[in-house]
Amino acid sequence: MSTARRTRPPRRAAPYHHGDLRRALIDAALGLVRERGADAFTLREAARRVGVSQTAPYRHFETKEALLAAVAEEGYTTLLRTLLELPEAAEPDPRLRLRAQGLAAFHFHVSDPARFRVMTGRAASEKKRYPGLAAAWEKVNALLLESLVATQRSGAIREGDPLELGLTVAALTHGLAAMVIEGHLGPTIQSDPAAVEAIFRRAQAVLYRGLHPAGRETLPEPAPRRKRRP
Repeated sequence: MSTARRTRPPRRAAPYHHGDLRRALIDAALGLVRERGADAFTLREAARRVGVSQTAPYRHFETKEALLAAVAEEGYTTLLRTLLELPEAAEPDPRLRLRAQGLAAFHFHVSDPARFRVMTGRAASEKKRYPGLAAAWEKVNALLLESLVATQRSGAIREGDPLELGLTVAALTHGLAAMVIEGHLGPTIQSDPAAVEAIFRRAQAVLYRGLHPAGRETLPEPAPRRKRRP
């Protein structure tokens, strides 16, 4: 009987399996941003949270910034869907549609501060490097610009470069959202969604009054936003 040891064949590495790693990493990254902030986690931590090897994320994202850009892209895609699903989306009066879209975008941003910070952060500003992010951002802007131009044609907003006017409208929405998120309006207002919405509506009315050729407020108020049931 031979006493020679049998040599076992070398073990093969376990095959890599994951249903949708890209999706899982985006969700994990957003969760980590909500917990710690965009600068306080790594790709390795995102991998651990998903339950994959430390090298697995590199199949989809070269850097953490690329992962954050994907989070921002997902944010703009979700915002676009939110705007398209508004009751006023099919409203024939462009004035009401534009104002409702602004209010909805404001609510979208203040409802998730972490997502808003990623969507307006450093990684999201590198749109030339991330075509998917650029495309999602452009779709949102095209939709809002279409409503603004239609409102101009109705006579409710003065003539002028719609891109410049759109920048003014965006500055109100993003700027006031940032003030709310960072607590600059005070703790009393911060904890009162109705008060926050009232401030935005008043600021929006002042803006559109200034944009009207005769200085009049002519954009009708959208209906109060109702909380969606979980």
